[in-house]
Amino acid sequence: TLPVVTWWLVGDLSSREPNPDEVAQWWQVDQGVERVLGGTALALAIVSSVVLTLAWRAASPDPRWRGVLIPLSLAGVFFGFAFRTFTARVVGANIGAGFVLMASFIVAGAAFWACGRALAIIMDWSVDRTGLIVLLLYVACSGLFVYWWLSLPGTG
Repeated sequence: TLPVVTWWLVGDLSSREPNPDEVAQWWQVDQGVERVLGGTALALAIVSSVVLTLAWRAASPDPRWRGVLIPLSLAGVFFGFAFRTFTARVVGANIGAGFVLMASFIVAGAAFWACGRALAIIMDWSVDRTGLIVLLLYVACSGLFVYWWLSLPGTG
């Protein structure tokens, strides 16, 4: 829910100037629908945070899970903001989209690391073994993303 909450709270970043350019096209969401999606996601995020906090205090789970939840939560916030930045209609170059694209590889790497860490905790593996799997997944996904990006019209 955090990407949707961030997407809703950031709002439309498009320029009000005539004839704006777009980096990525996305369908227009009605403001009423946007409000319902954002409000519902915010309510779910608050409820899940309260439940998680209460469960954490009552059960004292493995503290390594914080190393999974925190990077994934921050990645969700980043990608909610990144979506708004990437789909903003602006006059001229969308410099923010370039910064978001550069930073997204680092954030995606942290998210992959967190997923690998979760897998290591669940499967009771050593972290060294998981690190190699996560690195290979990250490199493969980054390569696929670059291939997809270069296949877009006007980028390659």
